[in-house]
Amino acid sequence: MFILRNYIILILLSCFALSSSLTDNLEEINVQLNWKHQFEHAGFYAAVEKGYYKQIGLQVNLLEKQSGSSSFDEVMNGNAEFGIGYSSLVLEYVKGKPVVALASIFQHSPLVFMSKQSSNIRNVSDFVGRKVMVSPTSKSSASLNIMMKKEGVSYDDVFLQKHTYDINDLIEDKTDVVAVYTSNQPFYLKEKNIAYNIIDPVNFGFDFYENILFTNQNILKNNSKMVKDFVGATIKGWKYALENE
Repeated sequence: MFILRNYIILILLSCFALSSSLTDNLEEINVQLNWKHQFEHAGFYAAVEKGYYKQIGLQVNLLEKQSGSSSFDEVMNGNAEFGIGYSSLVLEYVKGKPVVALASIFQHSPLVFMSKQSSNIRNVSDFVGRKVMVSPTSKSSASLNIMMKKEGVSYDDVFLQKHTYDINDLIEDKTDVVAVYTSNQPFYLKEKNIAYNIIDPVNFGFDFYENILFTNQNILKNNSKMVKDFVGATIKGWKYALENE
């Protein structure tokens, strides 16, 4: 059985505690995750633990998202060779940013809005005049924006709050609506027996790819073989993770 906790421990050991003698012949690269270490990145953990990256000559560091940063900025600034991004990458490309999408990890977007049932917020139209917590990336998410536009609601109609990434803010009524991943935050409310509503773009007819693996155009141009090998090893890791979950 694929146990996420074990993989995180193994990552810490393999990424940070390896002696230099074991990594002298490996090219070290960084992958900027778009969230904390959780199952949504299982394929990367598997590729590290099973040695798929080492087989192609790479020492891969998986970096957790830090408050105030984004995976897009980290890759564009050269702090990471690869990142996990959102459908909003398309908008960055249209703006002329040197971003290249390599693979879509999720074929269906897990990004949704969540409210407590006690708030009586069941639809986008119920957002008006309420506190809505979003991150810069979720605010620019194509699926969430199109859903809101269809319902005639904009962020100007709500009390916009900066995302704290603390689900207790919803539980304690510090916010009314929060942008979440279906694979993460709903689990915590279930544990506390708190009833909740999910406002999902899929139910409004909008379904986008998310958790998109991307890189900088310069990296692809200057090291295309490394990029190709990394994508292949990552896909191999995801295949293993899904077959052994």
